[in-house]
Amino acid sequence: MPSITPVAADTRARILLEAAMLFADRGFDSPSVREICEAAGVSKPMLYYHFDSKSGLIAAVLTTLHSDFEALITELFDPAEATVAGCVAGYTRLFDRIEARSWTVRLWSRIPAMPQNGGACSARQRSAEAHMATYLQQIDALPPHTDFDAATWLLLASFGSITMHKQLEPIPLSNAQLAERLVRQALGVPAARSEALS
Repeated sequence: MPSITPVAADTRARILLEAAMLFADRGFDSPSVREICEAAGVSKPMLYYHFDSKSGLIAAVLTTLHSDFEALITELFDPAEATVAGCVAGYTRLFDRIEARSWTVRLWSRIPAMPQNGGACSARQRSAEAHMATYLQQIDALPPHTDFDAATWLLLASFGSITMHKQLEPIPLSNAQLAERLVRQALGVPAARSEALS
């Protein structure tokens, strides 16, 4: 196989992005290969050069989605700098980043309807969860009875649910306020005095 040139890499990335946005809006079955090609500005042979089939394209979109999420969690939550305030700041930035690419939330919501997508996506999801659990275990101010597995699950699941809910109707809280409440509730840490008074 020829080496991937920057142009080929850009073409592949463009196909992945356009396909992901179409899948987010219309599900995985509805967009045709022709529609994906038109949206990406490529021919069918070019799409099939990068992906052997529509199923292969879907698998690549899901792998990329999980990989991007894993990278984002790793970037925003550094175990060497773990604090409750740092966790709140990380979740605020996570809300901000996801809002800037709102189609990713719709795409995530479509995944439960998909058959299990092999081990690659599951491995990346477990890696993101393991990183978050490691991060939380480094926070000194947590109560001694903290269940890190439950806190990790609650933080990641609640984040997804809240983000999807925000797409449907406005929530009268800023991303920072949402992050503060989510993190403190998941970790069993009392609210900051200023929040408790509001």
